[in-house]
Amino acid sequence: MKGEKSIMAKQSFCRKHTVGRLKFLPLGLLFMFFGIGCLYVGLHPDEGDPGYLRWVALGAGVFVVLIGLLECFLSLRDSLFPSHSTLAKSIRSQLPDPENAPPVKELFEMVDNDVAEAKWFGKVAVGKEWVFGDEGVLISRIRGVFYKIDTHYYNRKRSVTYKLKLVDDRRQLHVYVLGSEQTMMDAYNYIRLLVPESWTNNMDALLALPEEEFGAFNRDFCIKRDKRIQQEAEQAADRAEFPQDIVLYQLDGVSTSRVSAKLVTEQLDTMEQNEQFRLQLLWDFSLPHCGTMKTMTCFKLPAEGYWIVTVYERPDGSNAAWGKAMNRDGALDCLTHLLRHEAQDPVQAGWNAVEVRAAPAQSRQEAFKKLTIEQANGLRDEYERFTRADVEAAADGLADETYRAVQLFLGSWCIMIHLEGDTALVHATKPCPDKLRFYSTRARVSQATAWLLQLMDGRLDPDFSKWKDETDEMERTILQQNKDGQA
Repeated sequence: MKGEKSIMAKQSFCRKHTVGRLKFLPLGLLFMFFGIGCLYVGLHPDEGDPGYLRWVALGAGVFVVLIGLLECFLSLRDSLFPSHSTLAKSIRSQLPDPENAPPVKELFEMVDNDVAEAKWFGKVAVGKEWVFGDEGVLISRIRGVFYKIDTHYYNRKRSVTYKLKLVDDRRQLHVYVLGSEQTMMDAYNYIRLLVPESWTNNMDALLALPEEEFGAFNRDFCIKRDKRIQQEAEQAADRAEFPQDIVLYQLDGVSTSRVSAKLVTEQLDTMEQNEQFRLQLLWDFSLPHCGTMKTMTCFKLPAEGYWIVTVYERPDGSNAAWGKAMNRDGALDCLTHLLRHEAQDPVQAGWNAVEVRAAPAQSRQEAFKKLTIEQANGLRDEYERFTRADVEAAADGLADETYRAVQLFLGSWCIMIHLEGDTALVHATKPCPDKLRFYSTRARVSQATAWLLQLMDGRLDPDFSKWKDETDEMERTILQQNKDGQA
């Protein structure tokens, strides 16, 4: 499939599309032939035919001939004169200054470069900047994302059309016909992820907005989009500077592996007396006389002081810890250096040896992590040290069916995804005040992988009320296993 896409890009998506319009030339000729036949009947009526039939035949003949001429004209124009094609016009209409658009060759090269890296949904390509099918629309101009399933009956035969509909910032409607409901929904969800600020509730309501209200919506859209892009740029810069192989247990108890200097600074500046947050390493930093570092914890002291404690695991399995009191700048410098894989030797730096206390039950529970991947051939791999990039790779493996099952455990939270045809069977746990609850549902693969990444980010929050609650059944199973000695 990837080879076919790269070949399509090399052959120029735009030229292939415009030349492909020639296939409609026979259809236009057929309309003209049929229309000429109607004209002949109208001009040479039989003696017994009623008079009105002649005018019906003439009217139908003229109408059908005009349709045929138009189809032939558009087919020849698009294929022989690509600069005047429907595709070229749609591309120009999306540019900031359509009147001063570059020549068609440069237009098509711009599109082909984007299509070369695009994600395909049937005959629709979604690149970094454009969505292309029979016409193109800039992703930055999209304001509404919708889908519609049209069902028609003819001679008791049912036909279904799946349409993806995009509305741009000028309220122009762009319609793409897709081959199946799954392809349509995959394209719809993918574009929604690219444009999360878009209107998705009711297309007619968006198109019917008064000009002032649409202008207000558009301004609000741009503010939210620019803020998101800025945040994504900051996060990308943080990921480039800080490897994503540390788990931060925040002040509110939520854990995340998307740790940045900004996030650590926020924790440090919002701490109150006796509060703490912890960094847990997923990479090995070892010192011969200390062991392997496991955690670095920051405690808030009275006044403006902070207490930084590092815990190391020795080769014999015992733990040792060192601590040092610091001011705000010293604590921040120590924590951010750890994010860059730069840690001080506590002994050489003169830190104080401190007593290691057992972690609370909840902390030990939160520390449990495991990622299990089952490949398409049935082989299973388990990881207890992994990063968000590893979970993203697992999600991609589910999407392209390299993997058939993925399980992610983070303390009491868990999500298990198993592919079954074009959908996924999803099981998840949710710690509640009364008990640990178990849920299951069926979902699209794209939705299931989105939940997988949400859990890794510490914010799994689907509407569990729409899931099947399997808590009672699971408790009975666990109770029976306990009786049988299998737990």
